[in-house]
Amino acid sequence: MADRQDHILVEQSQAGYSEAFGLLVKKYQRKIYEIAYHFTRNVDEANDLAQEIFLKAFRALPNFESSATFYTWLYRIAQNAGIDYVRRKSNRPEYLFSNNFPTDESSIHPRVTNAQIVTEAEASEIRDQIKQAVSELSPRQQ
Repeated sequence: MADRQDHILVEQSQAGYSEAFGLLVKKYQRKIYEIAYHFTRNVDEANDLAQEIFLKAFRALPNFESSATFYTWLYRIAQNAGIDYVRRKSNRPEYLFSNNFPTDESSIHPRVTNAQIVTEAEASEIRDQIKQAVSELSPRQQ
């Protein structure tokens, strides 16, 4: 009975009724999310992967042949997308942030040290004081 309903919804989706595909998504959303979570072990990434799975299914829907049930076909897409996710994940480096930041920025920007900053600030302040003093002199003394 469920297979027959899926078959009708698939035919309607293939005919261009996007609402029918929406019903298929609603019906299998939880199962696909669980498959995605199995691969990602992360709620946000599982949601993204589940969305990607349904998008792949929607794009491949014109090629769907009713020799298998819709869920079997969708499950296969989900498994392949999960495997692809794991491959992508293993190929990119993992950057974890830590709370162990240095007390100064010298290790973040090694060319700039605290001593250089202080020296430049003092020199700027001295220049400003000299300009102020010179401006107070008579034109002849300037």
